[in-house]
Amino acid sequence: MVSRTNTVEAVKAEQPRVQSLRDEHKRLTRERLISAAVQLFTEHGYRSTSVGEIARAAGTTATTFYRYFTSKADIARLLQDRINVEVKKHLDALDEIKRPTRQAVRAWIEQYGQMWHHVHVLCNAYWEATAADPKLAAEVVPVTYRLTESMELLRSLPEGKARDRLQSRLVLMYLLMDRLFYLVNIQGRDATATKMLDEFVEILWSSLFSSAG
Repeated sequence: MVSRTNTVEAVKAEQPRVQSLRDEHKRLTRERLISAAVQLFTEHGYRSTSVGEIARAAGTTATTFYRYFTSKADIARLLQDRINVEVKKHLDALDEIKRPTRQAVRAWIEQYGQMWHHVHVLCNAYWEATAADPKLAAEVVPVTYRLTESMELLRSLPEGKARDRLQSRLVLMYLLMDRLFYLVNIQGRDATATKMLDEFVEILWSSLFSSAG
């Protein structure tokens, strides 16, 4: 006969495993919702995708969706986070250029363009989300400022007007490059696109590095 004490101990021992399974189920459900949303945003656009459609594509319900997210905008912010992980890697690479010549800057921009091409479906969905949601739109510039704060280009300068001005240029660079590669992606790498890239290299180099020669 099993004692009550042994039964209680067995239940206690089982609780961590049950909790672990519940946590894993929650994580997988959340990931399914995110994946479904990204797929639908890519195929149909942010505005045209409803919460109900996201839930159905993830094999669950709108009620479950709202257990994890308050709105579609929460997923748009996750898209921004994923994009910014890649952007941060390339901003770090810009910091690591030992001799910031025009050629080095051009090579860096080409690498950035390759990254953008890889994540552009996320970029397109995110920008559509900002157009549909004023709160998301209001977050774009502050988030971009935070993204540049740790750059050595800034940290090497004392706090003040010069540093603030350089950070503003870096933020503008980030925002303009997204639109630049959007246009290049649409029209292809023709003579006009090449000319735009050449001019942007000159703008970027003279704005950030010309004093370094």
